[in-house]
Amino acid sequence: MECEQVIQRLWAYLDRELDEATAREIEAHVRECLHCGPHAEFERRLREAIRTSAQEKAPTTLRERLARLLDQNPEEAR
Repeated sequence: MECEQVIQRLWAYLDRELDEATAREIEAHVRECLHCGPHAEFERRLREAIRTSAQEKAPTTLRERLARLLDQNPEEAR
């Protein structure tokens, strides 16, 4: 598998959406490729950071302020 194919399929691979044979090809390529290996690791870490931060709730005061702004007339909110 070539780098371009790996990069195009990387998110599907990380989401475990690919068939087993394709996933194994990507894993083998990523282990050996000096370009795709670091790229895949970056994407893996980015996904983890997004997943972790998505679990944090906004402070109550911020949520209340946003709710008030959304309830206002759009012209007043500016």
